[in-house]
Amino acid sequence: MGWSTHLFQKLCVAYTQKPFGLFEGVANFQLMAFTKAPSGWLGAGYTLSGSGTTAAINFGISGNTNPTLPEITAAEANASTGDIRMVYYGIVEQLYQSYLAKASADQPNRMTLSKSSSVNSTTGLITTTYSIQFVLAATGLDVTTEAV
Repeated sequence: MGWSTHLFQKLCVAYTQKPFGLFEGVANFQLMAFTKAPSGWLGAGYTLSGSGTTAAINFGISGNTNPTLPEITAAEANASTGDIRMVYYGIVEQLYQSYLAKASADQPNRMTLSKSSSVNSTTGLITTTYSIQFVLAATGLDVTTEAV
């Protein structure tokens, strides 16, 4: 595990255990506003039709502007000949990168993402595990409102 991954995991643990305690004694510290709009996380490559029935995501295909999922090629995304594993990986990795790119004060405290990787010393293959955690309401199982 790289030092940056290790540091990120330690900060995530500290943040979930005592989110504002990380900043005790810091002068003029102000919390940033959490933005829940998908476009703030997925970028301009994510759109929703006017009727709200179709969501579009731009892949990292040559010529596409604002790719939401730059890791996925047209061949990998093809509905009949593509590779669903690459689609899943591309989606999860992009969600993780979007989360990581936010300043900690701009990340939600009712949704956390983490990632760990290990390398098999014999094969050289990398195993990556993502963890996504949500705080849900007891009824309706909706994501709860962020604490103020």
